Amino acid sequence: MYRLRRAMNGFVLASLLVSLIGWRPTPSNAAMATAPEVVDQRAVEVAAGGRILGLSPDGMRPVVKRETAICIQDAALLAETSCAAWDMGGVHQESFVWSLDSTKIACTEDAAPFLVDSDLWVLDTATGDLTNLTDDGECDDLVDAIANDAPFQAERAALAARQDTAQGTDGPTSGSIVGVTEAKVAIRDAPSTGAPIVLVVTGGTELEITGGVEEGDGFTWLPVRDPATETTGYVPEPFLSLPPGMSIEAIPTASPSPITADTSGSLQSMLARVPASLAPTAAGDRASYANIAAQLNAVGVEPRSGADEDGLDDWIPVISGLALPSSLGQHALNEQWRETFGFDVFQVDQTLQLGQPPDIVTMLRGNFDETELRAAWARNGYKDVDVEGTVVASLAPGPEIDFNSPVGRLAFGSMNNAVLLADGTLVFGANLDRIEAILAVEAGDAPSLAEDPSFADLLASAPEELATGLLIPGEALHTADADVVNQIVGRLTDEEIDALATEIASTGDQSEAMPPVRLALLGITGGGSLSAANADDAGGPDQSDQPEARIVIALLMANRAAAEQAAAVVLSRLEDGVSSDTSEPYAQFFPERSAEAAPEGPVVLVTLTTGERPARVIFEMYYRRDLGFLAW
Repeated sequence: MYRLRRAMNGFVLASLLVSLIGWRPTPSNAAMATAPEVVDQRAVEVAAGGRILGLSPDGMRPVVKRETAICIQDAALLAETSCAAWDMGGVHQESFVWSLDSTKIACTEDAAPFLVDSDLWVLDTATGDLTNLTDDGECDDLVDAIANDAPFQAERAALAARQDTAQGTDGPTSGSIVGVTEAKVAIRDAPSTGAPIVLVVTGGTELEITGGVEEGDGFTWLPVRDPATETTGYVPEPFLSLPPGMSIEAIPTASPSPITADTSGSLQSMLARVPASLAPTAAGDRASYANIAAQLNAVGVEPRSGADEDGLDDWIPVISGLALPSSLGQHALNEQWRETFGFDVFQVDQTLQLGQPPDIVTMLRGNFDETELRAAWARNGYKDVDVEGTVVASLAPGPEIDFNSPVGRLAFGSMNNAVLLADGTLVFGANLDRIEAILAVEAGDAPSLAEDPSFADLLASAPEELATGLLIPGEALHTADADVVNQIVGRLTDEEIDALATEIASTGDQSEAMPPVRLALLGITGGGSLSAANADDAGGPDQSDQPEARIVIALLMANRAAAEQAAAVVLSRLEDGVSSDTSEPYAQFFPERSAEAAPEGPVVLVTLTTGERPARVIFEMYYRRDLGFLAW
């Protein structure tokens, strides 16, 4: 049973918040000193197995997720007013949002962490009508669709059968004409059986060789151009008839031209590229970080070059718990992704995404091919624009969404602008001005987040071996309504917050008086049990010999005294507190737990193990506002 307490006016709620954080009102704030009073209380019954996802902005309607339905309840009527059937599994908590007038809810399936397709849904809270705004015919089973790759299974089988017997004599040169020997052959965007298909040609079609041969997935590929459509791409050599008297061995080998980003890829190094203006400061802001390369290395799984079936069985479960960028996590295994943006998730080593929709910036490090990137952008409507001497590919200066275009359907406007930095780091932004700000940091004309003293203290204390993490403002851990928090905390200067933290540290009860948190990092180290308790839960490699993923939380406080006080409070709550979502003791969630002030700086370090639970539970607890042991 959940109890929803609703104050009748903003001043009463604000007074409650003030009393919680220990602020003493001055005479000019006398109106804020009224003692808090509960003026109404109603109990809302939630069916067994149900869970409240959120409360409407008007404070009157909780929405409940059941196993196969989403239901709207009315706190005044104490009854459900509408239900919509939901058979897509879980709801992606991060995507769940109410319209300001409390009449609509938007959300996606809980698919983003697992690299399967999900759609954008809108629920009418009055009628219960559920509408799929982005229905593309795929739902959750995208991985199987790619593995099967119908109708080109015959192509793959023929390729494997003929590769060992392919022979020739002398070789053709660039510009030679070759013929297609099969009834139907796919021209692919890259020399790989998992690369996107750019054109399907029929037997007898003549193609022009455009360069040297390349190896991929154990086969030899020829770069070709279709004169009729001007389409360029790659075809396996066994599907082509070479000119008489020529052999594949005589064709020059193409020189590889990958761009490799800085291999460090730590959260600290990536934030050193981010403008200070993108700091997560409001309760809805956050930065999500994922180190795919570090996680694969920690568990001993080799990187993949494409969506081959054998590799995916191990690869997907290992990285599914990482906080990947929203669009990449949902659609990266869709073969249309690489055709649209010029890369796929298998080329990515590290990711960083900042902001909140629609104003999102995504930074990627890995191995990318500049020629393929720019060809894909041009093919999908991006135009080159000059930004202080750097070429930026821009589809629109802001987060406009065209659902008739693949860019709009796959990225919802968040990747409308793209730039390749000098070291190969790839940056996408919904707004062109965010790209300009990043280029200013690159040029040394603007400070980065890592140069901000507050962020520097936090990052200096955080471990560099993180596989994934969320960087969130301290207001996101406050127990009261985010808007009211912003109103009250916004009235205090840094000096006043420092004084408040010192007062709590010197006079507060350690079991209750948590000083204000300025910034928090919820991190997970690389290892097994990141997204599933064991291999039987989600497939993947045996986890018995893998290091255990650990949760590492860093809290930036106002000063050293506040950090020492907060460490004692957090540890006490972990020992004796219970989850507000499940009523289970935190001590059962986290069998091993510690909290202490960092050796230097105003930072608290919390280290947790999760036993039989996946380490990603810390992200789920954040989305459910269930981090009571960190609340202030």
